[in-house]
Amino acid sequence: MEAKAALLHHLKTFNALIDLMIGLQIDCRTGFKHNKSVMEKAQVRAHALAKLRKDNKPPPTIEEMDRAQAFFARTAPTVPDARYLHRTTQGEFKSRNSENGVNTILMDRSIIVTMYSFWEEHFRPTIAAAANLTKDEIKLDIFGDLRILRHCIIHRIGKCDVEIKKTKILKWFSERDEIILTEQMMDEIFTEVKKGITLLAKELAGEDVVYHYERPLQPASSVRS
Repeated sequence: MEAKAALLHHLKTFNALIDLMIGLQIDCRTGFKHNKSVMEKAQVRAHALAKLRKDNKPPPTIEEMDRAQAFFARTAPTVPDARYLHRTTQGEFKSRNSENGVNTILMDRSIIVTMYSFWEEHFRPTIAAAANLTKDEIKLDIFGDLRILRHCIIHRIGKCDVEIKKTKILKWFSERDEIILTEQMMDEIFTEVKKGITLLAKELAGEDVVYHYERPLQPASSVRS
C-alpha cells in the first residue's frame, strides 16, 4: 500500500507539472498577442499625432516605423549612462510576437525539451522505483516521440533528421522539416501525455484515475485536474 501511494503521488505530481507547462503555453501565447497589439496601437497613435504637427512634414508610415529601432532596458533612456539589454526593429518585434512567430516557436520547443527532461531525468526513474521496476520497463509512446523531437530541437537546431520517421503518435513531420508546433499540435501533445499518466496509474497501481487535458468546468469526482 505504501508503494502504491508513493506511485500515485509521483504521477499526481507529474500531472501537476504538466498543468504548469500548459499554463506557461497559454500565458506566453496571450502575452505575445498582447505585445504585438501594444506595438500596433503605439504606431497608429504615433502616426495620428504626427499628422497634427504644423511643420508640414508627412507623418511616418507604418512601414517606416517598422524599420525604426526599438530598445529594451531596465532604466529610462534619460538616466545618465543608460544602457540597453536588447535591440530590434518595431517590425521584427511585431513579427516575432505574431501567432506562430519566432517567440511561439521557441517557447513550444522549450516546453517539449523541459517536459521530456523532467520525465526522463526525474519522474521515469522515480515511478519505476516506486513500482519496483527498472527505468527501461517504464515506457510511454508519447515520450518516445518527444525524445525524438527533443533530439532534433537540441542537436539539429529545430530541424528534423531521419529519426523523425520513428515517431509512433506525432506523425506531423518529415526529414528536414522545421519543428514548428501549432496550438493544435501542442493540444495533442498535452492530451497524449495525460493519457500516458492515466495509463500508468491503471497498469502500475490498478487505479482508474483519469487525467484529462480538456476538462469540463464541473468535472465528475473521478476526473483529476
